[in-house]
Amino acid sequence: MNTLVKISKRIILASVLIFALVIFLAVADEPEDEVVAQAETSEPEEETGDNILSKARYACMSVIEENLNDPDSAEWGIWSDNPYQTWPASMEGDVVTVEPTFRAKNGFGALSLNSFICKIDTSGEWSLLELREL
Repeated sequence: MNTLVKISKRIILASVLIFALVIFLAVADEPEDEVVAQAETSEPEEETGDNILSKARYACMSVIEENLNDPDSAEWGIWSDNPYQTWPASMEGDVVTVEPTFRAKNGFGALSLNSFICKIDTSGEWSLLELREL
């Protein structure tokens, strides 16, 4: 009986290995030149105003989160899957101003309401121009 179990295990292992080899060979047969040519001819997406505002909101949330006493306690909002998207934001030239409001634990462990002004320069490499609490 013990020999039968060993043989069954070997048959199952061999079957799995053959299946994995077939899958690997099927994927490897895709011509790489076509994939590279498609990537080279595709044009980069143009940044829209809404897309820039969305990225600036997220950037502000990330910077603020790094400076919180308890980042896991932050309640960014409840209005959508990405609550930071509801924060008021405006663009003037290359500068985006975001006004986030959220709750997070302070140094004493109590939840407090926080409001900030966050300014991001979106020209070239994005950079934080200003972050101050209101």
